[in-house]
Amino acid sequence: MQEKANVTVMWTATYALTCLNFGLLQRHATHHHALPSDPNLPKTRLHGQFDPHADSAQYKIPPVKPAGPIRRSIYSATLLALFAVMPFVFAQSAAPSAATLQPEFEAVSIHLVDPHAAENPSRSSLSSFPTNLFTMRGVPLTFLIQLAYNIESADYISAMPGWMESQEYHVSAKVEGDQQLTLEQMRPMLQRLLEQRFHLVFHRETKMTAGFELIVAKGGPKLQPSKNNSKPSAQLLSNRLDVGHMNAEHIAGVLAHRAGQPVVDKTGLTGNYDFTLSYAPANDSNSSLPDFFTALQEQLGLKLESQKVPVNFLVIDHVDKIPTEN
Repeated sequence: MQEKANVTVMWTATYALTCLNFGLLQRHATHHHALPSDPNLPKTRLHGQFDPHADSAQYKIPPVKPAGPIRRSIYSATLLALFAVMPFVFAQSAAPSAATLQPEFEAVSIHLVDPHAAENPSRSSLSSFPTNLFTMRGVPLTFLIQLAYNIESADYISAMPGWMESQEYHVSAKVEGDQQLTLEQMRPMLQRLLEQRFHLVFHRETKMTAGFELIVAKGGPKLQPSKNNSKPSAQLLSNRLDVGHMNAEHIAGVLAHRAGQPVVDKTGLTGNYDFTLSYAPANDSNSSLPDFFTALQEQLGLKLESQKVPVNFLVIDHVDKIPTEN
């Protein structure tokens, strides 16, 4: 089994209030978004592991209720912090056979969030992992589906009913006994929850969509082989990408988050690499650094070439807005 990577993402609070983001996995995103830099703005940091300094021991999603592209960016950033860096979109998991008994939660409580409630809605949040009690507050069903099936962006869920990105839910699900489960261990249980309570039915399709092929630039690669056997890691900032002990396939997955479109590895490179890629924040004309695409060629000897690439979609056949009773 391939070793998975922990990812850390940092962005300013303005990120949540504008659509000027890193272009995290959005079809509608261009390649050059601005991420305003204001030293007076608080910064939010999401971790792929438990953060002892986070209140309520939860992953916090910015306290705004935007719609459409901005909303998708926020949830994509949260998922980037949680997901292992894998080939783009989501990993194919073997479908359970009829004889396989799918694990279930001991107890589940699901409540619809009333959008017209007088009280000001609290920030959306997600429990940290590992955990014995999965909680998700003020989050749309698309996010739960993304968690359950390891999908990094709602852009790759198709045929969704209109309400799936606007109707929010509070979900609480208790694991049997005292088991502390990771997200990976909990995914089959979340899939079962979606099947039982929301009657989710879907199929998968591979479609050709706009993206990039990662190739070796003229002059050859400038990557340095990893010097140790540490776990794969990546940190994506507005002006820098730090990568440790990653192969080319995983590097392509990380670059996709900054490029704004899926990236397929065509370098033919083997082995694991460490590097720091420094580039100008998007739309920052005062920076002395090159733009992201130029920096990739100059510093790493790699190039992103626009191509139609295969992307795996989860296509909704049926899903209920109102879950079965608790």
